[in-house]
Amino acid sequence: MPNDHFIPRFYLKNFEIPGRPAWIYSYKRGHKPVPLAIRSVASATDFYTLKTPQIDVPQNAPDEFLKRLESVAAPIVKKLLSAARLELSYGEAMILSMFVGFLAARTPMARQKALNVHLAMRMRLVKDLAENRDEYEKLVSKLNLAKTPEEAELARQGLLDPEKNLMMSFEGDVDDFSLQKSFKTGELLTEILLGKKWVLVEARAEQKFVTSDNPFVTLAPEPYTPGMDVNAINAECLFPISPQRALLFSNKIGGNSIYKVGKDRMSSWIWQIISFGFETVFASFSSDYVKREFDQIPAGEITKVPISSLPPVLPLMER
Repeated sequence: MPNDHFIPRFYLKNFEIPGRPAWIYSYKRGHKPVPLAIRSVASATDFYTLKTPQIDVPQNAPDEFLKRLESVAAPIVKKLLSAARLELSYGEAMILSMFVGFLAARTPMARQKALNVHLAMRMRLVKDLAENRDEYEKLVSKLNLAKTPEEAELARQGLLDPEKNLMMSFEGDVDDFSLQKSFKTGELLTEILLGKKWVLVEARAEQKFVTSDNPFVTLAPEPYTPGMDVNAINAECLFPISPQRALLFSNKIGGNSIYKVGKDRMSSWIWQIISFGFETVFASFSSDYVKREFDQIPAGEITKVPISSLPPVLPLMER
């Protein structure tokens, strides 16, 4: 049977409702949180099945790779749920880096963002070209794109703001394309996480971690300045593994002892975990706060890629 769960069942079971095995509270925008069977959430039919038959690998190859990765990662995650210290061999750290890296990159959010990044880069290229008048005029002349200089200049002015004046979209089946992009991102994230300092975090008794259909969280620096470049390389990253515990991937702090997170920082982390949710947040409890905060975040907001966030593309193509 294909593994259609984009969030593994063994991972979600760590957040199950106490006293009701294999059930979890599911939060969706505009709806009350409801307890659902874990087997019925975070899944999509043939989500990892390659659609194009003219390829050199079996169509179920991505799915088989992820299933094998989950099977070796599961006992390591289980060990961390009750471990007195963070003690992992290099092999275990490598497996967990791969598991977390590929889980972060394989979700519906990640695959949609991979497509949005591609479109944003195309728009950025259009903007770069419009800003370079000489290159723009050469291209217009070569391809005979305008009848008069005035017509060419009018078009150029519109292309200076492509997000407002231009609409781009994909044609045809893009599932394999997004899957390929996601797997490349998973490889990159694996290397990034393996190079960070790891911390096993434990929540206060009165606070609990939640998770989502996009469970890997890049944390905002403290203090945060609007406009700061925040990514998995330069920021701390958080991966909840149960209501009580999470893995923190840091560039600064490390050590084997369990880190007891303070109340204010934990509150900030919970909000950020909620804000990273794509369509669903999951928890072992029902909470008006979680529902309210998730409802306030516009659907699809996390997948947006403004072209202002990308470096100029045209100079890279000219090298």
